[in-house]
Amino acid sequence: MGIGKKLLQNIENVAIGKKHKILYVNSSLTAFTFYQSQGYQKIKKSGFLTDLRIWIPTILLKKQLIPFTRWEKLPIAVTNILLIIIILLMIVLFIMIVIIFLHD
Repeated sequence: MGIGKKLLQNIENVAIGKKHKILYVNSSLTAFTFYQSQGYQKIKKSGFLTDLRIWIPTILLKKQLIPFTRWEKLPIAVTNILLIIIILLMIVLFIMIVIIFLHD
């Protein structure tokens, strides 16, 4: 195994140890195939301007290090609806407790 793979694995292990689920890399065009061979997926073409206003093209990639839970896979709208339902149920329960308490 080459030094590049060893370094990348070390970085990934540190990220996993810190519970990061996804690792993003802004890769040079020449390193793109290396990252792909290590399981990274292309997100989009990117780049940046140097201080001398020279455009440096790059490619943004990502790799999922830790699987998402079932709840994390849900769209935000569904998660928000579930939270609203839980809050409403808690309000109803609170009102029922107050009614029972006042009834006695």
